[in-house]
Formats: sequence, C-alpha cells, structure tokens
Amino acid sequence: MAVVGPSGCGKTTLLNLMGALDKPTAGKIFLEEQDISGLPETNLYKIRREKVGFIFQAFYLIPTLNVLQNVLIPTLPLKAKNKYYSDRAKELLKIVGLDGKEKRRPGELSGGEQQRVAIARALILDPVLILADEPTGNLDPKTGQKIFTLLRELNLTGKKTIITATHNQKIKELCDRVISLKDHPMNS
Repeated sequence: MAVVGPSGCGKTTLLNLMGALDKPTAGKIFLEEQDISGLPETNLYKIRREKVGFIFQAFYLIPTLNVLQNVLIPTLPLKAKNKYYSDRAKELLKIVGLDGKEKRRPGELSGGEQQRVAIARALILDPVLILADEPTGNLDPKTGQKIFTLLRELNLTGKKTIITATHNQKIKELCDRVISLKDHPMNS
C-alpha cells in the first residue's frame, strides 16, 4: 500500500503511529486485532521488535559498524539465537544483492546499497508489517525501481504487509492500494 500526499501532510507521522513510534492523541490503532494505541512503552517495544520492520528514508546505519553488524542490530536483545540470526542476516544480504559485502562499512556503499542494508535490517526478525518511509527518495530512478521491486517481491512471496510513504508516481501505480493524505487547511 502506498501513502501519498504533499510534503508535510503527515505521511511519516502516519507510519510512526502505525509502527508504535508515536502515540495517537485520539482514536485507536490496531495491529493484528490488538489495540496498541494505549499500551505502555514496556509493551510497545516488544511489538515494534517482533511485528514491525522499519525502513527509514535516511537509512540510520551506524557508520562504525559493518554491514552484517548493522543488519543484526535488532537482534541484540535476543542473545540466545546468535548463530541463527547471523545466518539469517547473511541470507537476507544475499537476497538484497549484497552477498560478499558483509564486512564493508556504510561509507563504502552506494546509496542503493545502504538502502538494501536497511531493508535487510528491517526483515531480520521476520516482521508481519514493514513500514517504508520514502524508501526510494534518496536513490536514482533505476536503483529506486530495484528497491521497490524487491519490496513488492517480499509482499507477494513473503506475505509481508508493506506500507510505503512515497512521492514516486511509479511506486504509487504498482501498489494494490493507495491512501492519499491532504494538507489540512490550517497548515496552508
């Protein structure tokens, strides 16, 4: 699903609400039939870790860590399965086309490669929901198309729900559903 609208209309805020990064001031948010809108932070972090994968526009990779370590960040609290997650991270890096680049640092990668690291990181804990905030916004059109094709494949074959905030018309056209947000008159 694509969430579209002008800059400042609330696309990122909507994704943050759906991903339990922000709390709503009114209304309720349900994830897998559970009302998450009023849960305390002690419950929300588990939901974010176990059910939601975030792909941020700015990637948020840690420059001092290598690619493999960046993918493994969400697994740090889960020390019991280190070998499993290490193997899974390597497999995800292969899926996103970064096989052999596990030891490189983010600064040694192109923007498209950094975005693919961010995608692998979002998938490491096998979330049911992937929230992608302008996942192709910092990329050239060809690389952006490859990233979106990868996300679409994950949706179709991996049975992942993917919601992306985007300005990209081509992405919008390829989504099953589009939600358009409009600027509130008071913001104009």
